[in-house]
Amino acid sequence: LEGYSSMFSSCPLEKIYIGRDLSYTNNAPFCNQTALTSVTICDQLTSIGSAAFYGCSSLTSMTIPASVTSIGSSAFSGCSSLASMTIPASVTTIGSGAFSGCGGIKGVTIEDGTDILTLEGSSSMFSSCPLEKVYLGRDLTYGSDYNSSPFYNQTALTAVTIGGNVTTIGSCVFSGCSGLTSIVVDGRNEKYDSRNKCNAIIETATNALIVGTHNTVVPSSVTGIGDYAFYGCDSLNAIEIPNCVTSIGEGAFCGCRYLSSVYCMAEVPPTLEGVLSDRIIDNLFVPLGCAGTYKQSPWVEEFKYIVEDGYDANVIDIDTTSATLCWAPQPNVTQYVINVYENENPYAEFIVNADGTIVSEKYADDISPTQSNQSFCGRKRKVSSESGIELPLMKIITDTTTNSTDYFVITLNNLQPGTDYSYTVQGMNVMGESIYEDTGTFTTLTSNYLEVIFTNEQKKYETTKFYYKGTIYIRSSNGDVYNMRGIKVN
Repeated sequence: LEGYSSMFSSCPLEKIYIGRDLSYTNNAPFCNQTALTSVTICDQLTSIGSAAFYGCSSLTSMTIPASVTSIGSSAFSGCSSLASMTIPASVTTIGSGAFSGCGGIKGVTIEDGTDILTLEGSSSMFSSCPLEKVYLGRDLTYGSDYNSSPFYNQTALTAVTIGGNVTTIGSCVFSGCSGLTSIVVDGRNEKYDSRNKCNAIIETATNALIVGTHNTVVPSSVTGIGDYAFYGCDSLNAIEIPNCVTSIGEGAFCGCRYLSSVYCMAEVPPTLEGVLSDRIIDNLFVPLGCAGTYKQSPWVEEFKYIVEDGYDANVIDIDTTSATLCWAPQPNVTQYVINVYENENPYAEFIVNADGTIVSEKYADDISPTQSNQSFCGRKRKVSSESGIELPLMKIITDTTTNSTDYFVITLNNLQPGTDYSYTVQGMNVMGESIYEDTGTFTTLTSNYLEVIFTNEQKKYETTKFYYKGTIYIRSSNGDVYNMRGIKVN
């Protein structure tokens, strides 16, 4: 076509039938035909040229025949009335910005096929398209940069399905897709899977998670997390990494701006193949007794705090007349309110700042009852060390015997033997809103002896208590070990 751009100048074209390939140098003869609503392409056409339907804003549908092998740059750019697009398996090349500016396209299907689809200038392929659903039926090739994927930064994208023929998934393929909530891999796929409805793509042979979303639940069978697996998951604020994970790739959580807490269940810190994130993450929660190990590993460079999970609020020691309550510092909490009850009656109330400074300390006869029929014992309680030297109510300590992290500790003395107690620990943010709460109960021991009944004979054994992985146990002088409920354990 010669004089291509003026071929149908000022013609209000509405329908077109194209029966063969066209040759032109620059803009196509049908570009900017804003009245065009329908195009029929014969099944002999092998290519759709550059800017073929550029600016045809009224075009509502387009069926690309299986004979087409290439789609030129900006071929459908600005076709804002298109609602969806299906790319047949015959297409092997798509030019830069082929569907850019198609503000109505919400669904894209790249049909199942065995030929690789090459994308040129791929990051602009669906620019300004509010994609919501994508079906990927075959392998794609595009640039290696993190923002080269044709689906880069598609924030409206919620659902992705990976077909059975896909054998290669590029790094950061869905980076920046902050609204992505569903990833499903076709069960026929031999290379990848999305086991246990985990909303992730897992490389089956290696058990490596290579693409995740903000609501991914990492399966316990996963042993590795790939490079940039969660890149750009803006909606991700917390994630649990199971104890089978032994390695995490470069930048796995880069671009996760609101990620504040990572729960890593492995007792041995997984190997980091590079930086975990492009910023310091607030909190790393690790198993009891493992904080010291993590603090001596590269993980310490990635987090503000390393906290042992399980120290939310636990009684870590109980005797006949004393008990020790501890819990880990909680993110964004500026003040803690601790209430202790004796036989369901208010017993003590403490208000403490996040740095351990006492704001308020009240005991039974200082506290107003919440119910008129409640009574108080009237005994003043003091917080002191085991040696009897009075200490501040709150202190932040490091338990070197268990390599634990810093945590708050209260030791209550002068309790009543064999008495039921309960407690609540409430964390308040700077606005005075409750953002953390934990509760628990304990019963003081009746004596320093463990009574064991054998048939018709009762024997007493002297006992000692010890603390192991977050739990208090009792060892009798005959060598048996019991939990605090008196149940024998191995």
